[in-house]
Amino acid sequence: IMAARSPVFSSLFFGSMSNPNVKFIPVEDMDAHVFKALLDFIYCDEVFGEISSSMYWPLCAAADRYKFRHLKAYCLNKLDEGIRAKTAA
Repeated sequence: IMAARSPVFSSLFFGSMSNPNVKFIPVEDMDAHVFKALLDFIYCDEVFGEISSSMYWPLCAAADRYKFRHLKAYCLNKLDEGIRAKTAA
């Protein structure tokens, strides 16, 4: 499912760089909560539960990294909603 939804995961799992003897692929530079939200999106096409406003930026970066345009747009929209005169500074 991950490979079907993301060209990056597809390349990691089945591309020329893949190795059939590898039992796992490390996901570095990502908090576990962000990865959980990314997995929710991959498998269910939505993000579940309460997401803190501070989590949208790393989730947006993860969406960009793994080429999930819809999730990236969702995160950017949520970040845009949080911009106010009081919060801009």
